[in-house]
Amino acid sequence: MEALATAGKALLKMVAVDTVADREKRNRIFIAVGSIIAALVSVILLPLAVLFVIVNSEPPTLDKAAFLSQLTPEQQSQLADMEADGQAIAEALAEAGLQEQTIKAQLIYLSCFDGERLTDFAAYAEHFAQDDEQLIQSLNADYGLEIDYDEFIQAYTLITNDKGE
Repeated sequence: MEALATAGKALLKMVAVDTVADREKRNRIFIAVGSIIAALVSVILLPLAVLFVIVNSEPPTLDKAAFLSQLTPEQQSQLADMEADGQAIAEALAEAGLQEQTIKAQLIYLSCFDGERLTDFAAYAEHFAQDDEQLIQSLNADYGLEIDYDEFIQAYTLITNDKGE
């Protein structure tokens, strides 16, 4: 056993001396070892660097004043009307006890009424006491709209699932 260990040590010494003496072998070993070390460092440091960037980055913010300053006076007026109507819808639904329908009501109003402004938001809010299919039918009939039920459900589902809840 001892003879085997001694032979192994001797063989190791011979390979070491041969490698140190032969410049080409030495360069190949250094390149191989360096490549392995570089790969290990990359595998360890790259995820840490990505994590560092993610943790230290801030989400973009919207500067409302800068946004509004880029709008024409007509666009600013339209935006103010939309905000006022959205608030009126929310209030009418709250009075009717249908606050959970606010997003749906605002979505339909803003996307289907083509700039036509309502004056009776309480009557509009009453429609939302029905199930969705009846709601769409009654809105189409009462306001002359052409809302496709399936398209509405897809849009409403997309928006409610993307609002961060």
